[in-house]
Parts: sequence; C-alpha cells; structure tokens
Amino acid sequence: MLLGELLVAQGLATAGEVRNALARQERYGGRIGEHLIDMGVLTKEMLEAALRRQYEQAMAILAREDLLARSRRRHGDDHPQTHRQRSQLASVLITGSHLTEALVHAQRAVVGLAGTLGPEHLWTKQAEQVVADAAAAIEGLKFHSEYENRTIAPAP
Repeated sequence: MLLGELLVAQGLATAGEVRNALARQERYGGRIGEHLIDMGVLTKEMLEAALRRQYEQAMAILAREDLLARSRRRHGDDHPQTHRQRSQLASVLITGSHLTEALVHAQRAVVGLAGTLGPEHLWTKQAEQVVADAAAAIEGLKFHSEYENRTIAPAP
C-alpha cells in the first residue's frame, strides 16, 4: 500500500492533503511524508508510525505469499490446504489494499474448497467471507472515489 493511501485509510490525512503533498513532491522533490510534516498534516511521530505500519503490512503479505508457495510445492495447487492458504493471503491483501488481487485469490479459494471439501465446510465459508470483504472494500473504494470526484452544481 502506498503511504498516501495508508494515511488516508487511517484517517491521518485527507485525499486532498495527500494530493497537495504529491504536487509539492513533484515540484520540489523530497519525500511525501516530509511534505506532509511541512504542511502541518503530520508530526514526525505520526509519520514514523505510519511507515512502520506500511512495512508491517508488506511483511505480512510476503509471509503469506511464502506460505502459499510452500503449500503449492508440498500439496499441489488444488489441495484444500493450498486453497486455505490462498484465502488467508487474500485476507492479508485486503488489509494492504490490494483489493483486486485479494478478490481473485479469494474467489479461487472458494471454488477450490467448495469442490474438494464442499460448500458447507468451515474453510469454504471462511473463504466466502473473504470474497465478501474484498468485494465490499472495492465497492467502498468506488463510492469514495466517486464522492471525491463529484462536481457540485452552483446554488440557484
């Protein structure tokens, strides 16, 4: 997840403030976090905490990707354990705002788990919830984007 996205998601900055910081970065160089501090949006401590969170999310995704790769090697691509790992990776991807990728992994997990363990199995139900979570996050993002890009008609 990009730092600006993370800051907006955590409510530490608005999308407009991030856009302003990006414009300053493009014009003057430097780092977006430094510009947000200069603009009075963040403190140094807030930036450091956000950078730590960004790093932790990236490491969580890498760890889950590794577990999925190990399961593929050990069990094969269509084994229930591999599909479960795929679903768990999707869940972590949602927290990192990799929503489309999360939805693809979760949907594949549901199909695989339903086919091998059945639609009523706990793992299948969990994967279905991850699909719902990813779809809801994508819808929320679309709504947020449409809301930010709306034009307001002048009052009569």
